Amino acid sequence: MSPNSDSSARVAATCALRKVAVLCHWVPGVGVQVIQERRDPLCVAAFDVEVQRRSTLMSPCGFRRALVASLTERSGSIAGLIDLDEPLTVSAFTDPTTTLTDAGIVLHRLDEVRAAMAFPTLVGPDSCVEMRDECLGMCTTRLDFERDAELGVTLAHTTVDYRDDDDVEQARCALVDMVVRLGVVESLDQLAGPEPE
Repeated sequence: MSPNSDSSARVAATCALRKVAVLCHWVPGVGVQVIQERRDPLCVAAFDVEVQRRSTLMSPCGFRRALVASLTERSGSIAGLIDLDEPLTVSAFTDPTTTLTDAGIVLHRLDEVRAAMAFPTLVGPDSCVEMRDECLGMCTTRLDFERDAELGVTLAHTTVDYRDDDDVEQARCALVDMVVRLGVVESLDQLAGPEPE
């Protein structure tokens, strides 16, 4: 593998880990497992999970803090548990109150009536607001954004009436549209590389 492809793989892995760290931190029903060939699996969750023997269990807050420290220090390791220079597999799982829908959107039941729908993006909140205003048009779905400045991730989210299939479907369609559009922006930003300092 060439040094350039090693660098690209590390950037992709870091981007994925930043996004799942924010998602797990904000949505208590989402967990993540990170697997690397020469390391014990890492399981991140705020709820009880059965882990494989030799797995390391970490809270979402602990994982987020470790990732922020790794990025700040520009180290190639996250708490000695993940080597960013080695290939990794990231997979999400949920508790019974949460569902992963198409396009990486999470549906998390808040109570008997309301559910939150959310997805993470590397695009900044100002650009997200502009894109929301362009693509939602007449849609009644309210879409808000919260920024984790330390990780450089924006969480797009809305609340729906879980009992109303039309409300859930309208929000799902609006969020899928946003995921696709923001995914294009993320890809173009990654191709362009970091801005010169």
